[in-house]
Amino acid sequence: MKSSKNQGEKLRSCSDADRQRQRGRQGIGASDGADDYLTKPFSNSEFLARVSSLLRRYTVFNTADASGKTIVLGRLSIDRSAHEVRKDGLPLELTAKEFDLLLFFAQNPGKVFTKKQIYRAVWMDEYAFDDNNIMVHIRRLRKKIEDNPENPVYILTVWGVGYKLGGDFK
Repeated sequence: MKSSKNQGEKLRSCSDADRQRQRGRQGIGASDGADDYLTKPFSNSEFLARVSSLLRRYTVFNTADASGKTIVLGRLSIDRSAHEVRKDGLPLELTAKEFDLLLFFAQNPGKVFTKKQIYRAVWMDEYAFDDNNIMVHIRRLRKKIEDNPENPVYILTVWGVGYKLGGDFK
C-alpha cells in the first residue's frame, strides 16, 4: 500500500500485489486511517470522483466562514477568536465543550445531526454509544443560552434523529 507521510491523507492506493498480501485483512486502508482507497489500476475519472466525494463529505462538517470571527444568532453572539459567547451583550460562562457544541451547531444552521455525528465532530473521537454524555452537555448548554430550556429555540431536538440549530436568526 502506498501513502505519504502527510497525516491529512484520506485516499490511498493499493496494487494487486498489496491486495493479495492483505487478502485476509478486513477494511484495508480504512484501518490505517484512510476514508477511502483505490485498487490499481484505476481510471482518472474514478480517482476524481472519489476525491470529489471526500471533499463533499469534508465540507458538510466544515462550513464555517473562516474570515468572520463572530457568529450572531439572534440574541447570542459567538466570538471564535475570544472563545466567548454573549447573550444580550452579557458574557455567558460556558465550558470548552459547551462552546464547541454551540459553535458546531452555529456553523451548520438548520442541519440535523445524529448523536454519532455530533460526537465525532465535537469530541473528535469515535462514538462510544454514550448518548447520555451528549444529552447532558446539550441540557447544560440549553440552561445557559435558552430563556426557557424546556422550550428551546436555539438547539432543537429532532425526535428519533438527533439535534439541530433552530430558528431563523438572520
